[in-house]
This record gives sequence, C-alpha cells and structure tokens, in this order.
Amino acid sequence: MVYYIDEIPILAEDDRTANVKARDDITQILRNAGFSGIKISYDVQRKGNRSFLVQLKEHRAIYRDWKTKTRNLKGGDTLIVQFPPFTHSLFLHREFHRLKLRGVRQIAILHDVELLRGVRRKTKSLKTRMRKYIEESMCLKCFTRLIVHNGIMQEKIGKLLHLSEEKMIPLGIFDYLVPGSDSKEAVGRNEGIVIAGNLLREKAGYVYHLPEGIKWNLFGVNYTGSAAGESAAGSTSETGGESAAGSTSETGGEAAVGSTSETGGESAAGSTSETGSKSAAAGASETGRTTNAEGTSSAGRAGDPENKAGAGVTYYGSLPPSEIAAGLRGSFGLVWDGSETKECAGVYGEYLMYNNPHKTSLYLAAGLPVIIWKKAALASFIRTEGAGFAVDSLGEIRSRLDSLTESEYIKMQDNARRIGKNLKSGFYTKRALTAAGVHFQRGSI
Repeated sequence: MVYYIDEIPILAEDDRTANVKARDDITQILRNAGFSGIKISYDVQRKGNRSFLVQLKEHRAIYRDWKTKTRNLKGGDTLIVQFPPFTHSLFLHREFHRLKLRGVRQIAILHDVELLRGVRRKTKSLKTRMRKYIEESMCLKCFTRLIVHNGIMQEKIGKLLHLSEEKMIPLGIFDYLVPGSDSKEAVGRNEGIVIAGNLLREKAGYVYHLPEGIKWNLFGVNYTGSAAGESAAGSTSETGGESAAGSTSETGGEAAVGSTSETGGESAAGSTSETGSKSAAAGASETGRTTNAEGTSSAGRAGDPENKAGAGVTYYGSLPPSEIAAGLRGSFGLVWDGSETKECAGVYGEYLMYNNPHKTSLYLAAGLPVIIWKKAALASFIRTEGAGFAVDSLGEIRSRLDSLTESEYIKMQDNARRIGKNLKSGFYTKRALTAAGVHFQRGSI
C-alpha cells in the first residue's frame, strides 16, 4: 500500500494556513491518486528564544508523533515524504531508520537541500548549519529512492552522501497545478519581463539595479524601490523575512518562489509574516506602481515609498497562489537571484546551479517563455524544450530581445504552453514516482 506524509500547519488559534505551493501540489497529486495520507500537524508559531531543554522536548514530541502515526506501516508498504519535513527533529532519522528495518520502501521528494545551500548561509550560526547538515545526511541515507530536482543535483548529492546515482531520480521540473486547463491569452514579445518572487534586497538585490531600456514588471512582496532599510507594503517580518525561491525555515520548511520566516511559514512568490502565515503569491495589485523617468512612482497604494529602482519598472503587488498564473503581465519570466546583474552571485544566486526554482514552473504554467541564467541547472531544460533563452548577464537581454523575431517568440510561447499543460496535469511528479516504483492509475488528477 502507498502512503504519504501530509503535514498540516496549524496556528495557535487553530487557524489553518496554506502550505507552500510546490508541496501543496504534490500532496494534491498523491491524494487524487488515491494514496493514503498520514496527517502530521505542526505549529508555524513555534519560534523564539527557547531554552535548550524546551527545544529538546519539542524535538522528542515530534519524533513520538511520527512514530505513532507510522506504526501500522509494514514491510512492502511505500511511504512518500516531502523532504525536508516542516516537522524536523533531531531524532527523525531514527524513525526513517526504523521503517527501513521493517522493510518499508521510503521515497523522498526533495525540495530545498541544506546540504547544498544551508552550510553557506552566514546569517545562520555555525551550530545551526552543522546541525541541519548532519540531520539531512542521516535522514536521506535511510530512503530507498530520492527524487532530486535535476541531474546536476543528482550528481552533487551522490558525491556528498556517497550514494549511487541510480538511487536518485531527477524530477525535471516542479509541477504547477492551477484552476482551469488553458493559459491566459497570448501576448506579443514586447510586453515586458516578469520578475515574480520575494523582492527583499538581501535576496534579490539585482531588482534594484535593473538595466534601463527594458520594461520590467515586478510581482511579489518586500519590494521597497527606495533607500535600503525602508520598507513597503508587504515588507519582511521582524525575523528577517528569510527568503524565497525556495528557502528553508528553522523548522525545515521550504518556500517556492516566496519567503519564509523563522517559524517555517511559506509563501509562493509571496511573503511570510512573523507568525509564519502564508501570504500572496505574486500578481497584480489594485493599481500597480510605475516608475517614471524621474524615478518617482505613480498610482501607488497609500503608504508606499517612492520607487527609485529606475525607469521602466512597474510594481504590481501580490495575489493569492490560485490567481498568480492568470495575473502575471508580460512576455517573459525571469529566473535570476542574488545581488548582481552581471551574474547570479551569493548563496541564493549560486544555488540556482543545483535547484529547480519554483518560479520557473509558475511562468511556464502562465504560458510565459523563460529567460534564465546560463549557469542555472534548469537552463538546459529551457533550451532543450525551446521555451526561452539563457543569458550570462541581465545586460545581454536587450540585444537578445532586439534580435528575436515575432515568429521565434511565438514558437517559444507555444513550447511554454505545451510544458505548462504538463505542469498543470502533474506529469513530472507522476513520471518520477513511476520510475521509483509507484503505480498511478489513469485519470488520477
């Protein structure tokens, strides 16, 4: 029998928040396939300066909960886990090891991988980084199969954990389920470039130095468009608004084109509040805010600061995940990260060389061709599928657009729509799980 872990976020007031989009979609695919969900709740408000003994007690409680909920699994059963779990625990590897000894086939679908990114995040203490590294290493070695983002991640994790590449299955790209089956109405190639996600300076500093001569359409949260340190509507929480395009919280949560607080709340191209609740994913606000030649903003919402990001930049605010794909406005979607425009630099920028940013799936689901950093792991996917183009720096984009014919753009757009149709059907998740030995019946989504 096939089981999957279904983690349910619960606020202190017993309100339920939306889970991160990538995880939600995988859960829905598994649920629609008729597999049995094992519900495990977690408190997104678990945070703060707690004593060591209190933290230790929490970790033991999480381990006991997992142990209790999985006690009926037996040899020959399959358990699918989205990794890392929100309910991380120092002792969770014991449960995975115990299930392995009982003959349970365990399949991990990887989201963010601290083995590749977290050890370089200087905003976290060395103790925290080493703890996460050890936790992930011990857990991942217990799984029968690992579904990793792509072939580059497959090779890297294989070397780090001394695992055979045959044990790992590349996903290809994350699926993106949206209401309806069709992409929005096609547009021409000169409607601007979409940047969706967490626009926090500490993560996406390049957004505040965009090349002129291009129409940039910004969607998301934490955009200031002003002097560093100031904040706009949708600013980061007091905990620092830990970032997006797949960032991991202290509780092991992961964001998809969004931001994550220290408590593990998620957003999809959106923001996370101090309590960890999930906000909008990226889309059009009530009016949008446009930067004119003088660098000031117009049609802004009350309380928004002046936008000094440069001419040609329009900020549209954010929308709920269910409305993002239809709300994006532009001809291309940009996959970029870090502080630089010449290359994707820093922890988040370099992480693009290994991971599948969820915003890529968002753009394709919306029928938008993708512009991506040439060294990003997904660049080869975009080129092979003919769904966009890759650049070394943002400065190259203008010349590439100028040389692009309308017929070439239409072909890219058609390919983006073709891939988007697969993303909206759960094709890539089901293909990877099938390769891992999980059987899906027709019409399961």
